[in-house]
Amino acid sequence: MMDRFVKHALACGLGAVFVASSSAALAQGAIDLQPAGEWTLDYAEDSCRLSSAFGEGEQQVLLGLTAYEPRGIVFISALGESTRISPLARTVTLSLDTIEEVESPVLAADFDGTPGLLLTWGVSFGPLPEGARGRMRRDEPVERWSNPEIEEEVRWIGFEGLQQDFVLHTGSMRAPLAALESCAQELTTHWDIDQQAKDTLSKVARPSRRPMRWLELRDFPREMRHQMSIRFRLIVDENGEVDGCHIMGADPASDVYRIACENLSENGSFHPAEDAQGNPVRSYYIDWLNLR
Repeated sequence: MMDRFVKHALACGLGAVFVASSSAALAQGAIDLQPAGEWTLDYAEDSCRLSSAFGEGEQQVLLGLTAYEPRGIVFISALGESTRISPLARTVTLSLDTIEEVESPVLAADFDGTPGLLLTWGVSFGPLPEGARGRMRRDEPVERWSNPEIEEEVRWIGFEGLQQDFVLHTGSMRAPLAALESCAQELTTHWDIDQQAKDTLSKVARPSRRPMRWLELRDFPREMRHQMSIRFRLIVDENGEVDGCHIMGADPASDVYRIACENLSENGSFHPAEDAQGNPVRSYYIDWLNLR
């Protein structure tokens, strides 16, 4: 059922190994879904996507974890009949084993007639790294958000707040997420930025005005004003000007892409990134906006 959703997938050799784990943290009635195949890694033009199927028949779920840059932030999707969202639900609770729970806004999706869901907030495995809050306040780069020790410990991922809650028995997530991170690192080499400068920044490109005001639902024609999540990458030059825009997962010929990039490019305003010597350098800024 799920094969048609895995495009250009390259087998990672990362088989999902079942490890018996307690899913008692989830509400009673959640179904347990065992691995139904290996992890695959899709190298797309603007993202890296890790996916694997769990369960069989009508209960089968395809889990997807998408990275748009390195540093361990992923966007999670799930496809299958079991992923139908309760009619009044606006959020879903994601459980990373018994270690951590994340409540995220959710969008219902339809993929060629198969229901699915998209968590519209980025997720990392584990709490903020030590010292990360201080680096953020000083506009310094945070090398990695996800915690490798937590990635190693996670043995299942659970979803609550659906018409049918479920638990996916993934086995350790460390090796799959390491492969995803490697792919995301390679992804940046195709952007118009200096790789050595990227790896030695003393300060990141940071907005001088609130990104929430750069693009709003009212910027689209009335017939297009429906709930959407816009994930974007902006190239920021040495003067803090936007010198390139890309909407992840959108057709560059679409009206959504055109309108979003026109507004983000016109309204986006930045303090430029700085290299190790404090000189302004060309860099990038990635973010997402959930428009309602």
